[in-house]
Amino acid sequence: MYTQKEISGKISEIAQVRTGVYAKPSLSGVARYLQARDFNEFGELDRRVKPQLMPRVELEKHILIEGDILFAAKGTNNFATVFRSDIGPAVASSSFFLIRILEQVRSQVLPDYLAWFINSPRSQSLLKGKAKGSNPPSITIRDLRDLVVPLPPMHVQELVLVINDLRVKERKLTTEIEDLKELYIQYHLTKAIETQRG
Repeated sequence: MYTQKEISGKISEIAQVRTGVYAKPSLSGVARYLQARDFNEFGELDRRVKPQLMPRVELEKHILIEGDILFAAKGTNNFATVFRSDIGPAVASSSFFLIRILEQVRSQVLPDYLAWFINSPRSQSLLKGKAKGSNPPSITIRDLRDLVVPLPPMHVQELVLVINDLRVKERKLTTEIEDLKELYIQYHLTKAIETQRG
């Protein structure tokens, strides 16, 4: 078992990993059916996604809980993101693997830290290197379970997340600045052309 004294271990030693659910969404419902396309490049859910699943007994055991990690196993964007329960009931689609940290180690592993590690360049390179198929490529549940994760003390995990959060904010600001620059340049180019026409 994974303990605080250890410096690394497989995901399968600290979490339960299972596949998402295949379901047929409808135009309305009480639970959201989360798919990879519902998330942006930063792994953030588009909160405009509407509930699409009606309550069914077979879906009850698949309802996500706070801190569940969703991993997009198919395609080229294999991101991990942490589920936030404030959006209401939700189920992960079959495009995801669901990672739920084991009860006995929840005091030692932050879900956001585990998601960050899976998203790190080194982990992504390892996982993508083992992806099967080509149209689209897919990471197997076994390879995800076998991914070795370092487990520093909680205060170090928290520090990693603070730094990463600042980096994400910086990337967002950089993108916004570039978009504004593009709008500014295009506006003035258009005005220049209109002036020449006049």
